Amino acid sequence: EMSTAGKGLTMSAEQEIPKAAATAEAEAPAATASEQEKPAADPVVTPWEVEGDVDYEKLVKRFGSQYIRPEQIERMERLTGKKAHPWLRRGVFFSQR
Repeated sequence: EMSTAGKGLTMSAEQEIPKAAATAEAEAPAATASEQEKPAADPVVTPWEVEGDVDYEKLVKRFGSQYIRPEQIERMERLTGKKAHPWLRRGVFFSQR
C-alpha cells in the first residue's frame, strides 16, 4: 500500500493509475484542422497589425470615434488651400476622435 502525501489516503499497487494514462486523460484533445482555421470572435486591431475580418462599423463604436465625412475633408482643403492627403481622399483614414 502507498500513502498519499499527508492526506491519510492509501492505495494498493493494483489501484495505482499508470502515469502515462493519467497524463493522456488530463491533456485536452488536439484541435482539428477546421477548428484551427476558424477566425477569432473579435479581430485584433493594433497600430502594427490587423488580424481577422474587421467590421469597421463595430470598430468605430468600440473606440468611440466618428467617421470622417466628405464635408470635413472639403473644409480642410478650403482652409489650407491644398488638396487633402490621398489617404484621406481614398478613405484609408476613415474615422477620427
